[in-house]
Amino acid sequence: MSRLWFFVALWLCMAASFLCLGRSKAAGTAAGAAGLEIQAPGPGEGFLRVPINANPPTLDPTFVVTVVADGIDRRIFNTLVRHSPDESGRSLAIKPDLAESFECSDGGRLYTFRLRPGVKFHTGREVVARDVKWSLERLIFPDGYERLFELDRILGAQEFREAARKWRASLPPGDSVYADWSAAGLGVEGIRAPDKRTVEIELREPFAPFLSLMALTPAAVLPKEEVLRRKSDFGRFPIGTGPFRVAAHEPNSHILLERFDGYFEGPARLKGIFYRVVKENSVALQEYRAGRFDLSPVPMGMLREIKSDPSLSGELSETSGLSTAYLGFNMESGPAAGNVHLRRAMAFAVDREYLCSAILDGAAVPAKGVLPPGIPAYDPELKGQRYDPDAARRELEAAGFPEGKGLPPLRLYYRADGEGRLVCHAIQMQLRRAGIAVDLRPLEWGTFLARTRRGECPIFRLAWVADYPHPHNFLHTLFHSLLAGETNRTRTRDPDIDRLADAALQETDPAKSAELYRAAERRVLELAPWVVLYHGKTNLLIKRYVRGIRGRVTPLDVDTVLPGVDFHKVEMSPDFACAVDR
Repeated sequence: MSRLWFFVALWLCMAASFLCLGRSKAAGTAAGAAGLEIQAPGPGEGFLRVPINANPPTLDPTFVVTVVADGIDRRIFNTLVRHSPDESGRSLAIKPDLAESFECSDGGRLYTFRLRPGVKFHTGREVVARDVKWSLERLIFPDGYERLFELDRILGAQEFREAARKWRASLPPGDSVYADWSAAGLGVEGIRAPDKRTVEIELREPFAPFLSLMALTPAAVLPKEEVLRRKSDFGRFPIGTGPFRVAAHEPNSHILLERFDGYFEGPARLKGIFYRVVKENSVALQEYRAGRFDLSPVPMGMLREIKSDPSLSGELSETSGLSTAYLGFNMESGPAAGNVHLRRAMAFAVDREYLCSAILDGAAVPAKGVLPPGIPAYDPELKGQRYDPDAARRELEAAGFPEGKGLPPLRLYYRADGEGRLVCHAIQMQLRRAGIAVDLRPLEWGTFLARTRRGECPIFRLAWVADYPHPHNFLHTLFHSLLAGETNRTRTRDPDIDRLADAALQETDPAKSAELYRAAERRVLELAPWVVLYHGKTNLLIKRYVRGIRGRVTPLDVDTVLPGVDFHKVEMSPDFACAVDR
């Protein structure tokens, strides 16, 4: 034993607590919280070892904005319902989670959930209906999560937000996110807890994707007393109801989850999950080869090589996802804001086939429109955006810049990671051939998200990963005028898009609704606030002894965190020679 671990053991004995591989039995009092070094679990110790490519800004589900945080939180928290795949892993349906049953009545306006009995938070306290009410109200509170704006459809939600805003202004200076509005007599009229196991949610009008909203991570059920007590530290050591709880968290280094034996579906088969931040996928692959990770992303440009390597090809998992990568234009300011011909010229100048085959090595498929395959209303016959150098030249001339003359360099912002760098450099070369000069501006992920939301990036490269499998989550969420400056980062404001998206949501005939969404998509492509690029795939390497992941990756899963996979059922084969999942 090293001297460091000798003193760690001595400290833990003095504190009368238990530590195993750097894990504390008391949630939120882990060695990581004390700043102590955590030793990574080794192979065969019952921990799934997973690389993550970025440090999650927070694990507080109310404020989750990244895929990494979403995937980790899925292990820590539960929602009323969840998207559950069938045996094929492809078809997704809404199934009970914390609710043992649910029903919809009053013409689609009233949802009633019956909670499972005996569900416990990691602290041991039983979950009751008022926990659900408070957690959902926290999302509606003025500082709540930007992507659950649809909760405004709940009866009294808008009135609550306005009253909460006034009440917050009356408070002494401080962090109002951790002030208790319920103690001030505020609440949402349409969220009710008539008894300890019943939750009623009444909408102002029917909203077909509502249950999908209740399955999203930000709708997780939280213990109010722990949120208010821990304040900002709740985002680092959150308390939930899930099969795992946080044992250690060292930002920009690692997060260790341990099994929660009081989980309502029984203890997980894994002892825990060890996430380590490795920003470069090539490094993660090296660690995977060396036996220090059980999962690995496939680095850019290496898919074909891995498929031809007998030692790795049998460990490869490929799944088409529900995502669309794009170049976005700020429609309020910048050289492309008032010039649709310039935006169209750029759309015609991008060779998506080249990006997918040569740059992404087959790890994505070219996009023609906003909706990815697998989303209802996807139109396989859509002509959409395409590579056409002659059309790019004509549009550039119509924009007032024949052959690019008089056009100053355009600033393109992107996340400073491997994929963003390679794709944006390739796009820069393609646009240059069309006469469009581009200056590339890489940014750290958190800074990039903040600046695009504030409208500070004239052109940016981003991707949207579906929250739930419905066209509303693309065509309304990303382009509706009401959401300009929020999820609508291009600040598109177009009455035709708004009208079509709103009408599609109210249409009860699925075929007619699909046609309205398709018309909205065609209008988006006509305006060109996006240059659509490609729809991504999830390509992973999974060790042969890991059971319960391969074949169960869903279209909603991306990266190594796999938010749609039920890690409660994942296990390590006792026979490390096991070649396939059973």
